[in-house]
Amino acid sequence: MAHPDTHTTAQVDAAIARVLASEQEAQTAIITAGERAAAQLEAARHQARAIAAGAEARVARCRLAIEREVATRSAEVDRQVARLRESPAQHPAQLARLQQAIDRLARELTGGRE
Repeated sequence: MAHPDTHTTAQVDAAIARVLASEQEAQTAIITAGERAAAQLEAARHQARAIAAGAEARVARCRLAIEREVATRSAEVDRQVARLRESPAQHPAQLARLQQAIDRLARELTGGRE
């Protein structure tokens, strides 16, 4: 017959083995969750960089469009000024039209601010 302590020791050993196995499973789950979290974080960082790059490109395109528009309008004003300077006599009406054109362009370029 088995000694009573032997049976109890076997049960304790089995319980300890189950606890150790559960602990190992928990450790594996923690490591896996950490790896998944790191991958998700890297994906989020990649997405944030892509969004920032897209926004930067849109801002650059807008800036370029505005610069082109300003250059076009400035060239038109320069042409108007040149035409007025070429005219033989600068009448007060011509000077007033020139000043109005300059004022209008200035308002447009500054968003209506004086």
